[in-house]
Amino acid sequence: FRHLPVATDVSPDAFRAHLRTVAAKSTASKYREGAAAFNAYCSSKGIDIRRAPPGVLQGFIAWLSTERSLGPSSIAVMHNGARKYLEWRRKGGEPLPIFERADLPKVVVREAKRLTPAELSRFLLSVNEMVGEPYRMALILLPYCGLRSSEHIELRLDSVVVDQVDGRRV
Repeated sequence: FRHLPVATDVSPDAFRAHLRTVAAKSTASKYREGAAAFNAYCSSKGIDIRRAPPGVLQGFIAWLSTERSLGPSSIAVMHNGARKYLEWRRKGGEPLPIFERADLPKVVVREAKRLTPAELSRFLLSVNEMVGEPYRMALILLPYCGLRSSEHIELRLDSVVVDQVDGRRV
């Protein structure tokens, strides 16, 4: 991060503008959200960032979980955005304390539901009996293409890219 004079704008929008010079646009936007949420948290609790207690980031995480009802992944992004925002302000010359890294909630990764061999056979037989071409082949290939069942359900014709290759539609 480049140094900036203390008198410059230290708003989350200015932080995002800075991040866009060093990070992807989506990262800059997400971290800006984290900075804005951290400012909102401090404001709601009457905390002056320059004199904030060491556990302020832990309190921020609890607030995100209870007040904003965010899940572990979103909390981690907001936490990282707040930390980068505070680091950016410190490097800009503000006398901010260095806060301890907070304990983040664990992200629970669920195992994807897979069709059993019997379920796959029933699916393929049903498709073969009930669906005509060209949809039959598309449905038969679905279990083998790695999509989640929710992605299968949400798949729309306009989601599929159709190109001409050697005069054939693919």
